[in-house]
Amino acid sequence: MAKRDSKATKEKILLTSMELFSKKGFNGVSVDEIVKSANVNKAMVFYYFKNKDGLYEAVLTNVIEDIIKSIKNSTKCCDSVFGELKNFIESFAIYVDKYPHFPSLFLREISNPQNC
Repeated sequence: MAKRDSKATKEKILLTSMELFSKKGFNGVSVDEIVKSANVNKAMVFYYFKNKDGLYEAVLTNVIEDIIKSIKNSTKCCDSVFGELKNFIESFAIYVDKYPHFPSLFLREISNPQNC
């Protein structure tokens, strides 16, 4: 029997969820759709994230923490505001290239009046 890689499974769920939430929004995606697309057991979603709300929160938290870390690291090298801005934009662009579904997820979140 093959050994499971729990870290890889959790990451697969997060990445698949980010993509689906980006395309359809929180209410447009079911846990069943996520597990089918990620090709994982539904119990794993509940084990790692407790529920769909917890999964969505984990997706947003991971994305935001990763971006903040990247931006903080890139702006330490500059002596001017323009250099910091340039590095901020470059860091954000690299992140968007790495996670192409992020911009639509981000825009969906900030345009939702329930989040204000």
